[in-house]
Amino acid sequence: DTNPKKELFGKVARALEIFDFRVFGIMRRPINTAEANFNLIAREFLGDFDQLISDIKDLIKKYSPDKDLKTALMAGDFYYRIQNGDQKYLFWKYENHLRSDMQPVMPALGLTEFKNDDSKKSLTIEHIVPQSFEDGLKVIANKKILPDIDEDFEEKFLHCLGNLTIDPKSANSSKGKKDFATKDEDYFRQSTFKTQHELGDFLNSDSGYWDAESIERRRDKIVKFVQQHWSLNQI
Repeated sequence: DTNPKKELFGKVARALEIFDFRVFGIMRRPINTAEANFNLIAREFLGDFDQLISDIKDLIKKYSPDKDLKTALMAGDFYYRIQNGDQKYLFWKYENHLRSDMQPVMPALGLTEFKNDDSKKSLTIEHIVPQSFEDGLKVIANKKILPDIDEDFEEKFLHCLGNLTIDPKSANSSKGKKDFATKDEDYFRQSTFKTQHELGDFLNSDSGYWDAESIERRRDKIVKFVQQHWSLNQI
């Protein structure tokens, strides 16, 4: 790329990141997927960046078509289907999207913070409705506003994308057993994490519960973000 700002190289890097996240991160394709295609593209590349990007787009369409991507994101077993690191990557990008979109606007969560492996500051993936009440309530402390985990709920909603969020380990420990109203005021609404801040917006407007409807609405919002952020139109 002879451009001083390397804009064409940047577009290629973005195209490869979209391929990587969609094909390997969400679709869980084998690590050697399209290896022969990329070797051929690299050997034949003579400076035509438009053709290079077009070729990468074609591979994204082939190995992660929009319909299949949405199906994977909507899966009831998303938590178990997708690797932990890929889930955190998704929520990191979603967090920064909210930071630039929700008032008050906040600086982006940096790569150093995202990759921090400190025992207190590292990011974890947490269930909003916990997998087991015996393990303690980590995100919403008031059990009274949570649904019963019957077989249908466990299959469709418990491990769904909409029932997951990121939370620093230190924040989890500090929340303790406070009731939801206190946590909503002291943590979610005041939290520096927008993914936490917005949770109250998804409570069932009639019952005040965090239920299947809440999870579905939040899942649909996050799926829409993923479809837009990792769209071919972003290349």
